[in-house]
Amino acid sequence: MLRQADDIGRFDLFCKISFEYRNSFPDSTIYYGNEALKLGEQLKLAKGLARPLSFIAFGYSAKGDLVKSFRFHDQAIGIAIRQKDSLQIGYAHNNLGRILLEVKDLGRAEENFKAALQIFQNLHERSGTAYALRSLSEILIGREDFKGALELLDQAYQIRKSTGDKRATISALLEAAAVHRKLNDFAEAEEHLNEARDLALDLSDRQTDAEVLMALIELNLSAGTRQTVVDLLNTTEEILKKLNNDLLNLKFFVLSGKAYYSIQRPADAKSVWLKSRMLAEKLNNPAIERDVIEQLLKLKPASDNSFLLARLKVVEDEISQRELIISTEKLDLQLLAQKSEIEKQQLKLKLTEEQITAERRRSDNVVLMILFVTFFIGGILTALFLIRQRLLNRQLRIQNEVILRTKAKITEANNRLEIQNRELQELSAEKDSLMGIVAHDLRTPLSHISGFARLIGMEGTLTPVQKDYVDRISKTVDHGYRLVSDLLNLNNFKSTDEKPQLNEISIKDFAETLFSNYSKVADEKKISLNIQMSGETTFITDTMLLTRILENLVSNALKFSPLNSVVTVEFSANSNQLTIIVSDSGPGFTEEDISGMFRQFKKLSARPTAGEPSNGLGLAILKRITNKLGGSVELISQPRQSAVFRVIIPKGLS
Repeated sequence: MLRQADDIGRFDLFCKISFEYRNSFPDSTIYYGNEALKLGEQLKLAKGLARPLSFIAFGYSAKGDLVKSFRFHDQAIGIAIRQKDSLQIGYAHNNLGRILLEVKDLGRAEENFKAALQIFQNLHERSGTAYALRSLSEILIGREDFKGALELLDQAYQIRKSTGDKRATISALLEAAAVHRKLNDFAEAEEHLNEARDLALDLSDRQTDAEVLMALIELNLSAGTRQTVVDLLNTTEEILKKLNNDLLNLKFFVLSGKAYYSIQRPADAKSVWLKSRMLAEKLNNPAIERDVIEQLLKLKPASDNSFLLARLKVVEDEISQRELIISTEKLDLQLLAQKSEIEKQQLKLKLTEEQITAERRRSDNVVLMILFVTFFIGGILTALFLIRQRLLNRQLRIQNEVILRTKAKITEANNRLEIQNRELQELSAEKDSLMGIVAHDLRTPLSHISGFARLIGMEGTLTPVQKDYVDRISKTVDHGYRLVSDLLNLNNFKSTDEKPQLNEISIKDFAETLFSNYSKVADEKKISLNIQMSGETTFITDTMLLTRILENLVSNALKFSPLNSVVTVEFSANSNQLTIIVSDSGPGFTEEDISGMFRQFKKLSARPTAGEPSNGLGLAILKRITNKLGGSVELISQPRQSAVFRVIIPKGLS
């Protein structure tokens, strides 16, 4: 099909595939969006390049990477403005607003939705108008103005119904039904859902039909009418067996457990919730897994709870780490939104100035043409020329005044930009200071907890189960203590201007100390830790910082290498620099890992082979320490091969 289509047809087809997969298969959305973008750039399309950028943003949003999603939506607006593509400017504003809505920035989200609605209405773009109305309704829902939200949703429904787009009409009906359910208007909600189901059956769309059926199940549970719930569950289960969609299956299993529990069928509830827990773990969704485990703990006898309690602790730790990362990303996203608004304002002012300059040049060309014609025609047209010249001079004066006013606006905008940049720097400094304070205040209570746990463990009267719990507490507190220490170190390396303390070290003694520190960990995993040295035997550098570099590299190598493997550390020194190469036997890094591996809180695809903790800060700290010593660090192995890192430290300071 792709080979038979022309180039423009292929571009449109890539875009359609990318959009269709946005919720179920976000990686495919990103892939086909990039293919469409590359093809569009090769074709030098005058308009439409913003479309694939928006779809790529949808994919990253579905994967939970809101910062990347925001960047691609922002790029879409910039390209749409440069291509003067009003339709895509409208869609990009609406999409950008939805990202801001996710991080609770309602003010900027509403501004983007209203801008999109104005553009769509000016273009008489009905589908876009319905899209913007639906987005604005979510603002009102967030403010608990359900009546106003229903009015906007009804307008969107009427537009979508009139266009004959059944899928869009189903979406409008589902959204309106959800609001009616919040208002306990169950009859109206059921009427909307029955109409949506009829449309889904007309389309023979199993996935949409399953989504509508699950909405009907939720409605019956909310309304307390459970007579038809089992029939709805059976119908939905038969449809999902043919779809093989893990995301829909997870939602259905959780909903089924609630339904069976509400109709006094605990055995069935337990069965589907166990499936839910395993699927949530597979899909890496700790929030849903936690909720399901809490439900299972209510059902299972106390003797069967040890695994669930242990798993609940792991899941809650993952949720805590994600919440910390998400909070940081939300702050970064708000700062990015402020900067983006300033850049777009500057771009519009620049385009206005270029347009005025072009008009002035055209006016000058007209003057020259008139002079040339007048020179040859003679004195008969002299009077006409003088009149024309006076008119042109008046036009030029007006344009000069416009240019002066525009320059004044640009100057004012630059002043505002300078003030806002200072505010952004202050916000960034405040964020770093707050992170340092929070981490510092956490370290003392964590240290106390660790000490108390060790004292309890020394009691001779503990049962094996109690000793196991004390051991888990110690490990969890140690992990938290290491995370806090890494946060403090990261903040210190970022904020302090303290110079490294240089001294001469024996490379052999340093290597032997390193081997001694990590031989126990290596022995536990049956890993052979090889140390190799060549070149000069001494080197001048900061001993503490060099130790931190090796601790990060060697601990990561041991953590991600399997049992019965090899980790090698090579030292090579000359009169100018020290080169350290650390290689492991782990799975290595993907291309996506490599692109952002030195960012803080970056979780990579590889997982520790013995369940060791990982907080995503090690490589960020490694990069900062190496920079502080004037050196460099790079991954010299190929993607998906065992990792090989090379660190080069100059003698003294570069």
